[in-house]
Amino acid sequence: MTAGYGTAPRPASRGRAVALAGAAAAALACTAAWAVAAWATRHSLAVLALPLGAATGAAVRQLRPGDRAAAAGGALLAVAGCAAGSFLAIPSALAGAGVSVSSITAHLDLLARGYLASLTAFTIACWAAAAALSYLIAARA
Repeated sequence: MTAGYGTAPRPASRGRAVALAGAAAAALACTAAWAVAAWATRHSLAVLALPLGAATGAAVRQLRPGDRAAAAGGALLAVAGCAAGSFLAIPSALAGAGVSVSSITAHLDLLARGYLASLTAFTIACWAAAAALSYLIAARA
């Protein structure tokens, strides 16, 4: 069907896999920004989960508007990005505090323990809010 005079043609909807790839790219970019923020501030900053959720939701909405299944997949990718961001924030904050990379990699068991200890109720609440935000942004038609 052609568009009438004065109206722009509607862009073709992309596939669900493309939308999820866009959400994964947004989550990776936000995870990297989270690590840089942790390095600069020497804190984990769990509240950075919220912009991550918004970015993944916006990516899905841009590429597959109104698709609830893609929105749910984007929310899961947001939680995965939050988990990665929280994990990468620990060595980044240590490096920002002057701990050498060789010391950090030599004690990966301590990183794993520190990661588990960092999963507080506030952190989990931020992850849940990021998932909800991602879904709500993406599912809106």
